[in-house]
Amino acid sequence: MDPYGRSSSDTYNRPPPSDHYSRSDSHRHESSAPAVSEAEFEEILQRNKTVSSSAISRAVQDASSGDYASAIETLVTAISLIKQSKIANDDRCKILISALQDTLHGIESKSYGSRRSRSRDRERERSDKRRRVERSRSREREYRDRSRERYHEPTRERHSDGRRDSDREREREREYRSSRH
Repeated sequence: MDPYGRSSSDTYNRPPPSDHYSRSDSHRHESSAPAVSEAEFEEILQRNKTVSSSAISRAVQDASSGDYASAIETLVTAISLIKQSKIANDDRCKILISALQDTLHGIESKSYGSRRSRSRDRERERSDKRRRVERSRSREREYRDRSRERYHEPTRERHSDGRRDSDREREREREYRSSRH
């Protein structure tokens, strides 16, 4: 038996067969990670899965309610926690980190889109307000001008012959009455 647990009868020096879901050297890079017992490994892995799962659902919930900052903070914290765990180099932990990062990128892109959208909304509101103010000023100006015209112009417009409208109307009325008799 060599130091890697292989039997000396294996002429090709292959590692022992392993179950895909069990802890094996193909999933772990223990050269940089401290050695942990099987039970501790499973406990940490389960904790990392829980951290990842709850962080993603919390972040999605926060983002859907418009709280992008909280969603991003939740994901960044979860990524950091898993990266600091003793088994961070395990492929399964790398997959968890990758899922968290994908979610983070998606939420960040929505967050930036939302900011642009809010910025456009604010610009539209400012533009609408400017138009309303201009319309209001224009109406005030027209009102003042009409008032000024009414105040300054003669009581009745004069016709080319110099008579007033009221005089002409009285004359028409007299003519009408006289023509009927």
